[in-house]
Amino acid sequence: MEKLAASLPLVIHSPNGQLEITSEGSEALSNIKSSISVISMTGPYRTGKSFALNSILGIQGSTFGVGNDVRAFTQGIWMFIEPLSDKTLIYLDIEGFGSTSRSSKDDAKIFALAVLLSSLVIYNSKGVIDEGSINQLVLALYFIECLNLKSASDDTEKLTPNFIWILRDFVLSLEDENGNPITSKMYLERVLREQIKGRSAENIQVGRQLIGQTFENRDCYVLPRPVDSENMLQNMDEIPFNELKEEFKEGIIKIREAIRRSNVKKVKGRSIKGKDLLRLLENYVKFINDGNIPPVPNTWDFIVQREYEEITAHSMLEYQKAKQDIIKQIPIEEQMIKLFIKGQKDIAEGRILGCHLRHEKYMYNALQELMKFYEDELKEILKQNLNSSLNYNLDIIYSLFNPVFQKIELNEYKMNIDVLEADWTYAMDQYEIQARGPGKFIAIAEFSKRNQNSPCARLLGTIFEEMRNQLSQMKIQELFFEQHLRNAEGHKNSKSIIELRSELALNRYRMSQFNEIVKNIQKKVLRQLLEKLNQGEEELDVKMTIESVAMNRQCECAIF
Repeated sequence: MEKLAASLPLVIHSPNGQLEITSEGSEALSNIKSSISVISMTGPYRTGKSFALNSILGIQGSTFGVGNDVRAFTQGIWMFIEPLSDKTLIYLDIEGFGSTSRSSKDDAKIFALAVLLSSLVIYNSKGVIDEGSINQLVLALYFIECLNLKSASDDTEKLTPNFIWILRDFVLSLEDENGNPITSKMYLERVLREQIKGRSAENIQVGRQLIGQTFENRDCYVLPRPVDSENMLQNMDEIPFNELKEEFKEGIIKIREAIRRSNVKKVKGRSIKGKDLLRLLENYVKFINDGNIPPVPNTWDFIVQREYEEITAHSMLEYQKAKQDIIKQIPIEEQMIKLFIKGQKDIAEGRILGCHLRHEKYMYNALQELMKFYEDELKEILKQNLNSSLNYNLDIIYSLFNPVFQKIELNEYKMNIDVLEADWTYAMDQYEIQARGPGKFIAIAEFSKRNQNSPCARLLGTIFEEMRNQLSQMKIQELFFEQHLRNAEGHKNSKSIIELRSELALNRYRMSQFNEIVKNIQKKVLRQLLEKLNQGEEELDVKMTIESVAMNRQCECAIF
């Protein structure tokens, strides 16, 4: 995220009196990928808030617009983004309290947003801390009192952003009643804890307690007038920072350092990013427009839930894009599809587990949803692949074997079985090369079924069926040896281990030689069966013939 060249509006007042988030503000927040610290500058209007922010940023001119008359210049909330190495600072210039164009309720709404969104609230006012400035602050805080900031319930988030009170144009000496010097922070604490007397004392005391409860980590800085000349005060945005009063510059530098040290924005103990802040803002604006202020935990849970839902939806969308590549390749071996689905599932689970807004419940729900989604997708693609493989391989069978069958029916091989054997073997070899996917054997069976009246088709189907059966038995046998070998190794039975390893090695060797052995047996079976076929025998026991041929082989007989 690059530093904005100028501020931009984030929240504005719509013509119907509602708060509205701007599109440019939404886009800018969405692009912030790092942790954030949100600094809100608020306070009464015409107290120099925007100028103070410009000075803090160290930018001459009007990054935040500066007015020079009695009208409130800042409308709504304006934003400036400053990336640092470890986080991104988001400065919010909040419309000032008390302007003639807004009601006190409008002021409270805007200030409520500042408190809800910020990790640091800067309250800017002029002169000493008096009852008027306190009342303006308390009025806004009462608007968000329903947040139950001091609730002891485990379900309620304690919302306490840091707080800095800037006292502008401060001219009094910071001393206690005995004339001893005190710091500006001590001055703030003394005011908040001062015992009030009179008819409204109780209400005033409650208001000050509310400030202390809302902003537990607070500080105060005093700033003198930046310049003495009244004419210069009318054009503050044109005066270079180095020409301002030294005391003012020193105060601004201290505030700038405090801002740099400000904590990242957290909700329920987790740091958030730009898009998370945007979602919070969207929900707060909605609730405020509806006349409510949302409890933070409920809003945050909704935000977290949406985050996991978005990650899930994004993973499914990315999967659908990647799926198109695998669909174009089918028919393929089932293992390739399973590996593809597993890879996509691992990527999606990685996104869920890596979500920076970690929440066990929503994480579990998202993982369960993804698991079902990928299981259903696997079943669907495997089914599609099988059907595609069946049709694809049937076309190959017809193209390879129909010419051979036609020659057999025309008796072209009657006097030359060697040629028939060569043509048949070539067709079989080509099918082994060209056939794709899990429908390899099923296609042969389907072909044989569709051509039941053809002895050659039945021959082809039976040969492949026996090949599949024997290969399946060998695989089962291998699993059997492996299981017994693991058991023997567990009991450290040396004799059994040696025997089982020998059997397993032999079985694997036979499997590696399977295709070659099948070819040799197939040639002999084919010769015998075609001789019978030429003799007019239509009912052929192919299985018995295969077994008979296999029994006559010394090295391959164990396979069958």
